Amino acid sequence: PKGLYIIDLATGEMTQVADYMYREDVRAAIEMSYDYMTGIMYFITVSDEDENCTALGTVDLMTGAQTFINRNMKQYIVGMAIDKDGVMYGINDAGWVVRINKTTGICENRFNLELNPWRRQSMEFDRASGTLYWASCNSSKMGHLKKINVKKRTCEDVGYIGGTGEEQVVGLYIPYKPCADGAPGKVEGLKVATDPTGALSAVITWTNPTLTYAGEALTAIEKVEIYRDETLVHTLTGATPG
Repeated sequence: PKGLYIIDLATGEMTQVADYMYREDVRAAIEMSYDYMTGIMYFITVSDEDENCTALGTVDLMTGAQTFINRNMKQYIVGMAIDKDGVMYGINDAGWVVRINKTTGICENRFNLELNPWRRQSMEFDRASGTLYWASCNSSKMGHLKKINVKKRTCEDVGYIGGTGEEQVVGLYIPYKPCADGAPGKVEGLKVATDPTGALSAVITWTNPTLTYAGEALTAIEKVEIYRDETLVHTLTGATPG
């Protein structure tokens, strides 16, 4: 592997954290996922003990140092992701969705997708909704984006990756900002109308959310706060969902 990098999602700029070139103590990650519950980054790589299996480890995001949890998971995990509650899931090369013990690296089969993963894959949870997205590639060398509901044990095909399915995604990431259970979702239709005479005033309109950040019904709103940059300028009480 070349190294561990920080990527600025706004600019694409890359900053090196650690140089892995010519180092025999590190392994190339085939998948990574961040645990927001513990602040730990996990990775999987090909096992040194058996190339038909994978190994599970953690990586220090400050130094790039790798620590192995299980050097042979006894199966080949093609994709791995951690949900907002810190539960790790994976998909193996036989098409099984597995739950992975983060302490031991032992896998527990949950349900079979009846698909044949091939080559590089990547998975990531939309932690706001709990949906698991899988950038898959099948034995026909076609890339598909799929939605997996790990609770209902269902898998839905979203469509070809890149429009034609000829592309593979090797690192899937969905931005997430942790929030308290029951926190409201985002407002809709936010508009700001400036004063037509040029006065230093504006009219702000929006529709309050009806769902929580997790997608459940929002029953009440305690208050609405309006900020200008980082400064609180007004607080509304008595607001209701919708």
